[in-house]
Amino acid sequence: MSRERYPFKAEFEPVVDVGDVIHLMPVDRYYEVEFSEPIPYIRHDFGHFDPGEVKPNQELTFLYMPRNELAQYRMLPYVPLLEIVGFKQPRNPKWITRDLSGILLREAVFVPPDGKLMNLTEWYQFEDTKAFIDIRNAGTTPIDHGEIEFYGFRFHLKETTKPEIRVPTIWTEARAP
Repeated sequence: MSRERYPFKAEFEPVVDVGDVIHLMPVDRYYEVEFSEPIPYIRHDFGHFDPGEVKPNQELTFLYMPRNELAQYRMLPYVPLLEIVGFKQPRNPKWITRDLSGILLREAVFVPPDGKLMNLTEWYQFEDTKAFIDIRNAGTTPIDHGEIEFYGFRFHLKETTKPEIRVPTIWTEARAP
């Protein structure tokens, strides 16, 4: 693995190359990457939102991966004032501090000052591990199409033994708070 590759890097690139070995947690297994390819933009419509409406626990089944596959995703609300106010994987929250949860708003990560905060939206999907988002219309007008964009990379994996060298560890689930 090259030294320049690591999770949550500002420039979006595959976290590993073909032939690299990764350590997936919490399954605590080692995998060799046999194949990788990009996943172009997937724009998913979560439907109509009234002003202030929250849709909790929207399961992201359309992003689940087949057996022995890992995806490295980034996501972005396509519609201004549509917020992702919670992200859970599987049911434990991500983006949290002791008292608060982060909010993903298009203008907060895409615009200021040079659009380089997209790394804050990165997450990893292993096989069909459950993933959920809570979405809110933060505006004062209805949103007819609550669309969110997802894009990333797909890796086909083959289980292997623990290598002698240090390899990257990637968490594919949130840790319990």
